[in-house]
Amino acid sequence: MKKLIFLLFPVFSYGQITITEVGNGYNTLGIGSMNSVTFTAGDLYIMFAGTSNDAGTVATVSLSGTGQTWDEITSAGGVVNGGNRKRIQVFRYAPTSTSGSNTINVTYTGTQDGGWVVLYKVTGADVSGTNGANAIVQNNLGSANGANPTLTLSSAILDRGAVMFGLANGTNPFTGTEESGWTEAADNGYATPNTGAYVMYRVNTTDNTPTVTMASDNWAGIAIELKASGRRAVIIN
Repeated sequence: MKKLIFLLFPVFSYGQITITEVGNGYNTLGIGSMNSVTFTAGDLYIMFAGTSNDAGTVATVSLSGTGQTWDEITSAGGVVNGGNRKRIQVFRYAPTSTSGSNTINVTYTGTQDGGWVVLYKVTGADVSGTNGANAIVQNNLGSANGANPTLTLSSAILDRGAVMFGLANGTNPFTGTEESGWTEAADNGYATPNTGAYVMYRVNTTDNTPTVTMASDNWAGIAIELKASGRRAVIIN
């Protein structure tokens, strides 16, 4: 009699990241709040926020809202450009329940002549850890006075992850061109003082040196790598 032998082996399924803009605001008076925001459990929310001050060191931003915890991804205060005139910060939030009509409050500490925010929903990110902490693999920030801003991350970019690159400069609008293979997600700004805001991203990439084509200007930028949700084993027999 013949015996049939069944082999059990796992087939792994990996998450796929998608990035969608939820809302934005650019205002020479600053942004007091972002209203009517829907949060979906299991998604990660990334907020880039910038401030400007033409007479001195710019204010810092903090975010809040009913039931919301926004954690700054980089060191507190993000990074400022030359002369301390423009600042950019980035925050994360991973809701545990789905809810609509939420308000995100934007608070400035210090002096600001204007502010901007851009909110993204990241679907397929690893939202484990405190408030989605495990979704952030690495980050880097920097500033310079020159053309074509570039930041360098570790070369160990994870499979099926994503990289986002946010920038602020002294031009209204920012007037940048995304690197080949990247998606330009924001290129805007406001006047008095002239301030530019820019965000681009790329999924499923190993590019650890995001670069934006831009005329020479004082700029400040933040790059972050996002991790896709963990693999799960499917048993086939």
